Amino acid sequence: MGTSTALLSRVGTARDTVTATVRSEGIQSRATELAHAGELRQLSRLLDQYSIPNELTRKEAQPDRVRKSIKTRTSVFNDGEKQLLSQESNLSTQDEWDKDDSSFNRATYYINKSEDLWETVFEWDLGDGGDAGEGQFESNTPHDGIQISFSTNDWDHNSNAAEARPKWDPDRPCSCSAGSDIEEKSPHGIGAIYDDPNNPYFDDILVNASGSARTQMYRTDDERPHTLYGTYKHTWSTVNVTGVSFGMKNTPISIGVGADVYSWNANVDHIVKPNDEVVTDRY
Repeated sequence: MGTSTALLSRVGTARDTVTATVRSEGIQSRATELAHAGELRQLSRLLDQYSIPNELTRKEAQPDRVRKSIKTRTSVFNDGEKQLLSQESNLSTQDEWDKDDSSFNRATYYINKSEDLWETVFEWDLGDGGDAGEGQFESNTPHDGIQISFSTNDWDHNSNAAEARPKWDPDRPCSCSAGSDIEEKSPHGIGAIYDDPNNPYFDDILVNASGSARTQMYRTDDERPHTLYGTYKHTWSTVNVTGVSFGMKNTPISIGVGADVYSWNANVDHIVKPNDEVVTDRY
């Protein structure tokens, strides 16, 4: 259904110049392999070699205990050159990740021009949560939440391509299982949940918690810029509380948390321009 809608919307809107895509250049399999493996730097280099529209953004979150804020450094890679952006917002520092170096990567690229099909990938890597990776007091309730969303006026969601990795591991106890899952799908995008596996009460402790979520969209209007929103909400609590929830009716998709839940966001939004250029939102 999404394909037909996108194809109909493209009639009579062909450009004078031909934009390269992974499909037109015959590298779709390789691009998909890199995207799914989380090799986003290599993916961006490959796409740049073929002049395929894409954007790679890396954001690092480092909670500052003294100033009670979280500093965010955003790196945007354009033609191999690195541009740094910085911003700071006030947040609680009771998070068990106050010694970490968590990073969040976002890659968006052009798959196929005839369908106006794009893919976007949101990747996370939560660093060491404590001196020995034990995470202090985290009890894995609630889980973390991730959203990738967009306006239905701009995009038609190819939800069959939505995926989150790693998958839940049914052989591990639920309270300590490392994995992700697509919790919600809507025309506005996807909401994914992730089980941050650090827990001081279990022996199988991991010093890194990483994963990714991805989806594909058909652009239905190429006459103006369109935003692809992405948010990672890290949550933690020392008591049993309700987990994350998603508000799927609006754009961007909201991520809610229960009472007595501490949390912070890492937002990475991409904008696709009418000329097929992809840029990072500088909010």
